[in-house]
Amino acid sequence: MHMTQTQTHNNKELLLKPIPEDQLSLAQKEFRKDLFDEIEVPIFQFSREPKHLGDPKHFGDLLHIILVWQPIIWRDNETFLLLYNVSYYRFQMKHRSLYFTIDDQAYGAICGKTDEAIAETATFFWSLDFGGAPLYVQDIFQHGLCAGEVRGNFDFAAFRPQQLIRILESNPTRTLVLRVGSWSLEQAKILATRTFPLILEIIFGDHGDLGNTANKDEDGTEFFNSLEERRSSFGSLEIGGGFYHSTRMNRVNFERLTQLDWIIDKLRIYGLDPEIVLLPFSAKVNALSYGVIDSHIQPNDFEALTIVTNDLDLWFYSQKEDDLSDWLIAFFDRVAQLGHFVRLGISIRSYERVNDMESCVQALTGAIKSNPNLRYLKVYDFDQRFQHAPHWESLYHTIGEHKQLRTIILDDMEVQDTCQDFYLALERLLSCNRNVTVIKRDGKKITNKTSIDQLYALNYFFNGSLSLTEESVELRPVLFAVALEKASASFQYTGLLLSQHTDVLWELVDGTNLEEVPP
Repeated sequence: MHMTQTQTHNNKELLLKPIPEDQLSLAQKEFRKDLFDEIEVPIFQFSREPKHLGDPKHFGDLLHIILVWQPIIWRDNETFLLLYNVSYYRFQMKHRSLYFTIDDQAYGAICGKTDEAIAETATFFWSLDFGGAPLYVQDIFQHGLCAGEVRGNFDFAAFRPQQLIRILESNPTRTLVLRVGSWSLEQAKILATRTFPLILEIIFGDHGDLGNTANKDEDGTEFFNSLEERRSSFGSLEIGGGFYHSTRMNRVNFERLTQLDWIIDKLRIYGLDPEIVLLPFSAKVNALSYGVIDSHIQPNDFEALTIVTNDLDLWFYSQKEDDLSDWLIAFFDRVAQLGHFVRLGISIRSYERVNDMESCVQALTGAIKSNPNLRYLKVYDFDQRFQHAPHWESLYHTIGEHKQLRTIILDDMEVQDTCQDFYLALERLLSCNRNVTVIKRDGKKITNKTSIDQLYALNYFFNGSLSLTEESVELRPVLFAVALEKASASFQYTGLLLSQHTDVLWELVDGTNLEEVPP
C-alpha cells in the first residue's frame, strides 16, 4: 500500500512527498523499471531531512510512515531507499543493494549503481535517532538466497571510517547485527575501540568475514589486536559461520578470544571446526551461548572440561538421528562437579534422540542440586522427551527444594494442554517453592488457566507480603494495614499475611485501647 498525493498534502507534518510522474527523470524511470519491471509505483523524496525515526508524538513520524505506507524513496545520489513492513516480501534487485531490518518492524533495502553511493545513503538513514531499536544489516535478504535470487553484491568495506563511526555513535546503546561481507582493517579497529559497549554480531563463513577484501588471509587479527588493548567492557559479541560452514578465524585468534580478561560481557558462538570446538568453554565472559555439532564433541571431552562462565547456554545440533543420552549425562555431570553456575540453558536442535531419558533426568537433577546459586534454568526441546509423570515429578521435586531457583523456561509443548500429570506436578512445585516461575520460550507463564493461575497469584501475594519485612520500622505497619485490608476478602491470604507479620499485628493490638473499641 502506498501513500497517495492527496493523503500527503492533507498532512503537512509528513516527511515524504511524492515526485509527480511527469517530473521523473529518465534515470529514475529506468531505475524503477529495473526494480519493478513495468509497475509504475510512486516514488517519494524527503520534504526535509529527518532527525529521528521513532518519536510517537508526531503523526508524521518516519517509523509510522514506514509501517503504513512502505515508501520508495529517491535520494539525490541516485540511490533508492526501499522501506516496507512485510518480512517475506522480496525485491528482486538487479543493481547493487544492501538489506537491513529495524527492530523486526521495518524492513529495508538500499540499492544503487555504486557502493559509495549506497554507503552514503545508509550512513544518513542509519544515523537517525532509532530510539534504541536494534539494527540488523545483511548483504543478502535476511531469509537467505532463494533459487534465482540475486545477491546484493555490496562490499561493506566501502564504508569510510568516519561513516562507520557516525553510524555507531549516533545510537550507541542499540544492538547492531552485521551479517555482511569483508571488512577493512580500519573498520575492524573502529568496531573494537569504541569507548561505549557495543552489542555486535559478526557473521563469518559464507556470509561474511572479518578480513580485508584485498587480503583474504586477514581473519580477525586486527579486531582482536584492538580488543586486547581495551580496559572497559566491549559489550556483547556474536561470532558465527553457520553450522557446517567454517569461520575465517584461526585457532590462534580463538585462543586470544578466550584469554580476554572479562572484556566481553556476552559471547554467542557456533559453527566451529572440531579442532577448536572446546576453546569457547574457557572464555572469560559473563555469559556464553554456545552451539556445537554433536559429532564435533565426544562425551569424554566433558570429563575435565574447564568452563569459566557461570552463565552458560549450550545447544546441540545435528542433521542425523543421533542418541544424545551420553552427551547430556556427561555434560550435566560436569556441571554438577563445577557447581558455580547461576544461569544454565540446554537445548537440542534438529533430529537428535534421547533414549536413556531416566539417566538424563537423574543427571540434570544432580546438576541442579550441586549448583546452590542457580537462579535460572532453560530446557528446550529435550523437555518434550521427558513429559511423562515420573520424570516431571523427579525434576520438580528437586526444583521445589532449591533455595535460589527463580525462573524455569521450558519449550512450548502442545501436549501440556492435555497432560494432566504435568499440571499436577507443576501445581505441587508451585505449592512447594513459591519463588519459582515456569514459563514458555515466549516469556508467558505455563498455566492451565485455572488452579495454576490461582497459585501464581497466591505466590505473588506471599512474596509481596514477605518483602514488607524489609521496610523501615515506621513504614512497615502502614503497609501491613493496607495489605491486610486487601487480603480481608480471602481467609487464605489473610492467614498468610498474619503468619508472616505476627510481630506487627501484636504491636497494633498492643497499642489499641480496647475500651475505645466499639462493641
